[in-house]
Amino acid sequence: MLGWKLRLIIILLINLFCLNVFSQSTATTSRNLSTAEIQKNLSVILKDVSEIDGPGVPGGLCVFGPQAFAVVTGTTGRKGNAVLPVVAAAIFGQGRIAGLGHTGYFGSESLAKVNTGKLIINLIRWTSGKNSPRIVVIRENQLEAYLKSQQLTVSQGTGQDLSSELKDCDVLCCNSDRFGNDKSRAVVLEFIKKGGGVIATMTGWGWQQLNPKKSLDNDSAGNKVFAEAGIVWSGSMPGRTGQAGFTISGTPSKYCNAITALDTLQAQAAGKITVSKDEISQITTTLSDAVRSIPKENSIFWPGFSTIEARVATSAIPTEKKPIANTDGLAKVVLAYQIHRDQSLPPEQVKAHPAAAAFPGPVPKITPRVSERIIVETIIPRWHSTGLYAAPGELITVTVPESAADGKLLIRIGCHTDGLWNNEKWSRAPEITRKFLITNAVTKAACAFGGLIYIDVPKDCMMGDIPVQISGAVHAPYYILGKTSLQQWRNTIRNYQAPIAELQTDKLIISIPSIYVRDLNDPEPVMKFWDEVLDACADLACLDRNRPSPERFVSDVQISAGYMHSGYPLMSFLDAAPRFIKVDHLRNDGDWGMFHEIGHNHQNGDWTFNGAGEVTVNLFSLYILDTVCPKAPKHGAITLESRTKNMKKYFAEDAQFSKWQSDPFLALIMYVQLREAFGWDAFKKVIGEYRKLGSNEHPKNDEEKRDQWMVRFSRAIGKNLGPFFQAWNVPTSESARSSIADLPKWMPDNFPPRK
Repeated sequence: MLGWKLRLIIILLINLFCLNVFSQSTATTSRNLSTAEIQKNLSVILKDVSEIDGPGVPGGLCVFGPQAFAVVTGTTGRKGNAVLPVVAAAIFGQGRIAGLGHTGYFGSESLAKVNTGKLIINLIRWTSGKNSPRIVVIRENQLEAYLKSQQLTVSQGTGQDLSSELKDCDVLCCNSDRFGNDKSRAVVLEFIKKGGGVIATMTGWGWQQLNPKKSLDNDSAGNKVFAEAGIVWSGSMPGRTGQAGFTISGTPSKYCNAITALDTLQAQAAGKITVSKDEISQITTTLSDAVRSIPKENSIFWPGFSTIEARVATSAIPTEKKPIANTDGLAKVVLAYQIHRDQSLPPEQVKAHPAAAAFPGPVPKITPRVSERIIVETIIPRWHSTGLYAAPGELITVTVPESAADGKLLIRIGCHTDGLWNNEKWSRAPEITRKFLITNAVTKAACAFGGLIYIDVPKDCMMGDIPVQISGAVHAPYYILGKTSLQQWRNTIRNYQAPIAELQTDKLIISIPSIYVRDLNDPEPVMKFWDEVLDACADLACLDRNRPSPERFVSDVQISAGYMHSGYPLMSFLDAAPRFIKVDHLRNDGDWGMFHEIGHNHQNGDWTFNGAGEVTVNLFSLYILDTVCPKAPKHGAITLESRTKNMKKYFAEDAQFSKWQSDPFLALIMYVQLREAFGWDAFKKVIGEYRKLGSNEHPKNDEEKRDQWMVRFSRAIGKNLGPFFQAWNVPTSESARSSIADLPKWMPDNFPPRK
């Protein structure tokens, strides 16, 4: 028998040997791929690939593993100076994986477009390391047919018994949801680690919409598998870079990898390196997506992040006077992480975020918390105001009848829904509202930033009038035209301490900071004015004045795009807030910007061709000024002097239609000429025709839009507008012009102007 000393030596040697092997194995699988190694892999994956399709609206992927890398990227942000992956790949164990950001990439239509099919073939060969691999596809008939047409060996699986189906397989291709339960995921992971290849698809944002009660980062089957290798599907929507979808232009930035981006950002914050403005933009884009996408238990990314948060938290509080910019990269990333964390917390665990004090604002602790019963008329869709406000981080309780607890209704906290994720700087937290499905008679809700409380009703809801009890909230200044007592408004309501107030009619609801209504003695003339504006828009658009639901205008410290923008809600910056309630200003001076954005909500694409999007919208601005604000001065760009000057310049430069399309106020002159000659009734008659079109009568392309507008307007006024359109050099077809040749030709006086 061996002596105890010898046995001890042998055991120590064995342990040292195992430790060395383990260390080598760990180093092999966890070391970062070099730029040269990534390029070598990409040279295989992207061979003969210059562009791939963009089916539907592809979602993004987040790359963060040491041996994971972006393959194809799409733009993000209005300036397009940063990107996010739509295709990513990774080496994991002895195997390889690839993810694509839309389920349509395995469809025959997408496979046939540009080089999409070639990319899939390349990925199959790269993940397997073989020219003629054995492929299993799960419930992807169109992909199977395509691969067979490329003389590849393919078999169809069901996903019911992956252990058996992957037994003689080199590459698995499927929708990532096919990874299924824990057992199936374990089989897939083992398959990859032992050298198998997996190519999977998912549309991250679409998955989240279809699974509103679940978390994309923590509950998606695909992310549970791919996260092990440092890739997850995110909720982002990278923009196209090519006509068909996404073009290939060199190696994606190394900062598309979140670990690399985070290490660089920390080094920059410590003053160890200098990073360019464009690099910082890419780094913050990558990390803002990463902290909202990587599963919370992931061991690759999160270790040490809490230390960073503690160090940076005090600077992660944006304000209007001191916004957080891309140059404050760590602060941006930490704030993004905190928002995502707060959004996923159970209501009972939500605390007020420090940034809420800056915007939307605090609620004094001494303000009474109340319980109110309201009636929600579910025949009216979209948000129903309650006149109540949830204080930041405070729990509210919403009680509905059992019959209404079927998941159709939502509790919304906050009206400031513009996401600022793609903005270069943040003057407030980029996401400050939260929604809760009502699936029980009693629902708890809370938001770290607080906000006005709404009951959100889907279209065609048939529940009738529903009593809703809301407890734990505070009163907000809330005026309803025709219902709110003027005495109550003056003595009590306008002084309620919630930071956001609302003024409502059946046609429009205005949400502005409460400070602006404290001195508003009588909201009635203000809201009657806005009713006239909305009625004018309905009249010109040939819509019923009795709207299915009111439009909304919300003022915000920062919005996602422009100075104002259309939508639900319409959005403006805070400096516009006091103008909403200055009725003398509105009637006597008008407000072109506000009217313009409301106009966008009434435009019709059938009579708005390419280049006219910012033109036909101004018909509504003009109509409001003519009918509701006749004393208001006209926009400076359409005075007679300006029009004459612009037209002379346009025709002196050979009347290029591309110039017409790029200059909205130049193009508007053409419509003004028609209005001056034939009046608004002609416009209403033509617009009304579009409302009555049959399903096969709508214009199908831009040429048909121009043709129909010219022909319909000509018939409405009994004049041939063909020469008028030709003079402006707005393209129309010969057949369309021939169809109105029986009408007398019309041209404005002294038009076109002499060069």
